[in-house]
Amino acid sequence: PVVHAPTPSDEPLGVPALLIASFPLDSTRRHAAPGPLTDFLVQRAADAYAGLLADWRPVTAGIIDLVPGPLGKGELDGALRRAVLERLPRTSFLPPAAERDERHDDPGLPESLRPRDAEVVEGAGADTVRVLAEVLPTLLPAGLERRAELRTLGVARVPLTDAVDRLAGLEKSPDWWRRLYDSLAGVDPDRLSGLPVPLADGRTTIGPRQVLLPGAEATRIDPEVLARLGLKVAHPDAAHPLLEKLGALPATPRAVLTTPQVRAAVAASLDDEGPVNWEEDTPDAEELADTVLGLVRDAALEPGDEPWLGALALPDEDGELSPACELVFPGGPFAQVMREGELASVDGELADKWGEQPLAACGVLVDFALIRATDVVLDPDELEPREGDFAEPDDAGLLDAVDVWSEDVLDRFPDSPVPPVATEIVAVRDLDLVDDDRWPQALALLSRPPLRDALVQPVRILLHDGTHEVVRPYTAWWLRGHPVIGGRRPAGLRAAGGDP
Repeated sequence: PVVHAPTPSDEPLGVPALLIASFPLDSTRRHAAPGPLTDFLVQRAADAYAGLLADWRPVTAGIIDLVPGPLGKGELDGALRRAVLERLPRTSFLPPAAERDERHDDPGLPESLRPRDAEVVEGAGADTVRVLAEVLPTLLPAGLERRAELRTLGVARVPLTDAVDRLAGLEKSPDWWRRLYDSLAGVDPDRLSGLPVPLADGRTTIGPRQVLLPGAEATRIDPEVLARLGLKVAHPDAAHPLLEKLGALPATPRAVLTTPQVRAAVAASLDDEGPVNWEEDTPDAEELADTVLGLVRDAALEPGDEPWLGALALPDEDGELSPACELVFPGGPFAQVMREGELASVDGELADKWGEQPLAACGVLVDFALIRATDVVLDPDELEPREGDFAEPDDAGLLDAVDVWSEDVLDRFPDSPVPPVATEIVAVRDLDLVDDDRWPQALALLSRPPLRDALVQPVRILLHDGTHEVVRPYTAWWLRGHPVIGGRRPAGLRAAGGDP
């Protein structure tokens, strides 16, 4: 192509258009003569070319092919290119990523974009860009990241991570968020850590971590109650497998129960201020108990599965709040062998409402309770018996006379600078609370699994030199030294037919 001035000349033209203008020619009549008139005509030609692109319809990605490169084929061509490229960044001609039918819902969306306003999202697929363009109207269609013309025009490049960060505070329907999650399914999770998630209570949180996802196995607890505990439950219409991949958790009863927020609420349930949640509208003790017991029931927990539940505040028979692990289930096996008045019973209405399983899993004594402690240093000073209010549910210090048992074990071994360590202690607690006349029933209870293991499984002791020894378990040791068989100690008896 050549410049027509107005007839064809030898002046090369690299711009993809026919240029006809009354350029002054040099003496050969083949090239434009330099001077003010030529400069003026170049500027007017650049105006016309920019206007041509601005009026081009339909606005598609193909128009980018009409953007000239910076290097000219001659002096006039170079001047024209520079003039055109000065105007195009301010000319609205680039196609937006938002499709035409989607723009009908928002007449404020532009029909075309100026390069200085337009943005290209790097690392995003076409579906993702189309969804993002509904809320980020300056985005260009996907697949244009490598176009040199856009670099020449100064079009901004936005990493996908930054585009996602811009969505913070956005209010859109859960269905819209789910469409976005669908489009992001194959993206590197590290780039989506700040992805917003709409919650069931109407809020939106930043980042899927620790968000609970409703599903077929989701807890039946009211999402509003969970929100008051500080938990984040995703809106059902926005739940998507991508969120789980990014750190969200299925809202199963066990997952909800073991969240830091629920654990903190249980630990603080006996405090005067109520559950620690730094919010005014937090569940009271009764509502918290119902919530936790419902989760425990739905999770089908067994006693000892989550020992920290023993701190849950429950009403006793007099209506006073006590830790669950210090209450007895009325009419249960342990209540039938315990001395009267040793421990309070859990409120009768609460017991009737929930039954044995959830209350026992929370530490209420239906049967004898087991303590499971690992790596216990056999130091009598450290193993002094402790009250339940000041010990963890699996603290070996809750065992009656455990310090005496520790001393008996230490007497078996030579003195050493490092005390021996019991690798695991499985023991029955509250043996000292059994009524003297109820030991036959109590021994029958202790003979059944899993309590029987605490009687017959020896304890493995790690010595300072790395060797191991086994010793009599605590439960067998305690029973051996107390009058549990017809008012006599087993240590002073022999089996019928045994050697004297």
